[in-house]
Amino acid sequence: MDVNNILNDAGMSEFQLKIDDAKAFVRYELRDDTYHLMHAEVPAALQGRGLGKVLAEKTFQAIRDEGRRGVAHCSYLHKVLRNDSRWADVIS
Repeated sequence: MDVNNILNDAGMSEFQLKIDDAKAFVRYELRDDTYHLMHAEVPAALQGRGLGKVLAEKTFQAIRDEGRRGVAHCSYLHKVLRNDSRWADVIS
């Protein structure tokens, strides 16, 4: 499994991870300099391998690196946040 760095594709409003020949993503809306994280998706063929968590963490780190904040609207992203407090300064 090859997990590359996260890409912020502003045209698609997605943080994307290319995994093998597939794409996992977090779709967002950018409002007032804040990322509203609406939906996370890992392709069915790649599910069950922990890639959702990798996607979430890389997305949160990318937002932190940009010096912005995010709001998680996606239930899966909420689950990741509940289990890992290191993102509390960036994602609510």
